[in-house]
This record gives sequence, structure tokens and C-alpha cells, in this order.
Amino acid sequence: MTSACALSESGFKVALVERENIKNKLAKTRDGRAISIAKRSKEILHSYDIWKYISQEVGEMHSIRVMDGDSKIRLEFDDSLTQGEALGYLIESDLILKGLYDKVIENEVALFEERECNNVEFSDIDATLSLSSGDILQSKAVIVTNGKNSNLRSMLGLSANQKKYNQIAFVFNIEHSKPHENCAYECFFRSGPFALLPLQDSHKSSVVWCEDELVSNMGLNIKDIEAALKLRCEAIYQDVKIISEIAKFPLSASNMDQYYKERAVFIGDSLHSIHPVAGQGYNLSIRDIEALVGLFVKYRDLGFDIGCSGLFNAFSNIRKKENAIMIHSMDALVSLFSNDSSAKQIFRRLGLDVVNNTSFMRRFFVKKAMGY
Repeated sequence: MTSACALSESGFKVALVERENIKNKLAKTRDGRAISIAKRSKEILHSYDIWKYISQEVGEMHSIRVMDGDSKIRLEFDDSLTQGEALGYLIESDLILKGLYDKVIENEVALFEERECNNVEFSDIDATLSLSSGDILQSKAVIVTNGKNSNLRSMLGLSANQKKYNQIAFVFNIEHSKPHENCAYECFFRSGPFALLPLQDSHKSSVVWCEDELVSNMGLNIKDIEAALKLRCEAIYQDVKIISEIAKFPLSASNMDQYYKERAVFIGDSLHSIHPVAGQGYNLSIRDIEALVGLFVKYRDLGFDIGCSGLFNAFSNIRKKENAIMIHSMDALVSLFSNDSSAKQIFRRLGLDVVNNTSFMRRFFVKKAMGY
């Protein structure tokens, strides 16, 4: 939907094929997920007139505290490094979906809901999609955005490198006694990272709690999770209460070596998905969209075919290096912190201390977290 909004705002005629009924999805119970949006991503969304549609309720991160288990050594970032600007933003996923849907309708994107693509064929001049409804769509280019288990990827004979972390993420919202003061917490435990992310209401936060996959089979109910949560949050927020459904997501990573085939190009989770440890998944996709839409505009304005291999090869060259660096960095971070090795423990705690006491390194990491 982000891609459709950006393309339509740039003057392209867009058809959006969606397996579900979007209105029905919006009517469901809020799932408690908050999406982290970097400052650079906000600027990109604003440039496509999308930001105002999704930013009705925004939590701002003005400080971030990173901790390694029960160690007293911590890494702290704050907005003094950004002249008072927020380091990042938190918006609940269903609010993003609603805003994007409103923008799609306003921009008169052709919606094909409750349909899937059953077949795609390419010619020298266009692509033809056959939908499950019997509809036939013809287009100069096809953008594949249907998730990390994309059936279109298989249909086109492409593959992705996969890695399972044997972890599961519990995601939900909480209400707490003490205000969060726009501070985000990231604490690394042997079983996985645990994050507290500030929402717009100063007494509400989003929780991303990664645990060993075996925990998902223990039959834990909301009272069990709330009791364990209080032990972890008591020192930070005092009393806490879970106020949303608890969503569970098995964690894995994937990435494609080949970014396109014929007139079809991949972006989003179809192209790459990463561990949520630093909340960079959507941000990586937004930068993909900026690069791809920019190339579409350039080729169109020059009178070239927007579905040609030259355009998609340029997109691959622009994005592949940054995507690979982010994917491998997140994987290395999870590996480093989800480990009881004494040597790794000493190394990471020394690293946190060095970065925290070196101003240029702190500025470097803040810049990267903001998407620059």
C-alpha cells in the first residue's frame, strides 16, 4: 500500500491486488504492534504526501537506552545529538494501515481485493496477470510485495536465503504508572531482546518481547505474561497492565539475491525480512520504495520503458549493498547478544561502554538509526 500511494502520487496509474478485504481487516481488534519509523523514513513518506495520513497518533523517541541483561553498563542516546529532534517515531500498525487505505482511496488506486495472482506472463512490451477472480491485468511493471513467503517468487522460479532464529516475538501494548518520558528501552537477554517503545500517550508503551520458541508451546495466558512482565518493568514503570491482544510471531530472516525477473521486481518483506531487534524492517522497505519510484519517474520522463531490465538492474545496484549491510548487521547483533559465552559477554559490554563514552561513535549510531 505504501508503494501504491507513492506511485500514484508520482502520477502513475496503479492497480493494487490484495488477498484480504481491507475494510474487514481494519474492523478487527487492534493487534498491539507498533511500527518504528526513522526520521529519514518520515521525510520520504512526507515527500509522497503519506505522512499526514498515518501520523494521527505518534509516539516519539527522544532517548534510547540499551542494556545487556542485568549489567549496569548501558548505552544511552538522547536528542542532544539531534538538536532536540526525535530519534524516531512509533505508530501502531493498524493506524498506518488505515491511513494508507485512506490515501489509496483518495488517489483513486484501482483496488482488486479478495483476489490473488494465479499466473503472470511477460512479453517484450508488458506483463499480464491472471487473478483468482478471473480478472486480467496488463501493466508495464509488476511490483511484488506479498510477504516473505511470496507465492509469486516461487511462481517465477526465484528463491530467498532463509534463516530461522528459533525465537518467537510476543507483541502487545501496556499501560503503566510512571510516564515513559519518550524513552525507548532495549534490553538483551539470553533468550532474545526485550523492547519497551513509547506510544503517544505518556502512560502507554508497546512491548516487543523475544523468547525461545519453546515458550510459545507452554500454554501461557495473559496473566502469566503480565506477571513476568511486571518483574522486568517494575524498576522502570512500576505497575504495568496489558491493554491489547498478545500477538505472536515466529522470527526469521530472508533475503533474495536476485531482485527482479523480466518485468517483475521485489520489494518489502518479499525481498528481505530481518529480525525486529532494531525496528528497521519497514524503514528498509521505505528506502527501497524511494529508490524504485525515483527510477520509474526518471525513466518515464525520459520516455523509456519503466519495465525494462535496465531500470530494475539500476534499482538492484542502488539498494543491494545497503540492504545486505543491514541484514547482516541485525543478524550479527542477535548472535552477539543472544549468547552466554563469557568472551562474548565481556566483548559486548566493553563495546557498549566504549560507544557510550565516545561522542563521534554515538553520533554515528544515531545517524544510522535515523536512516542516514
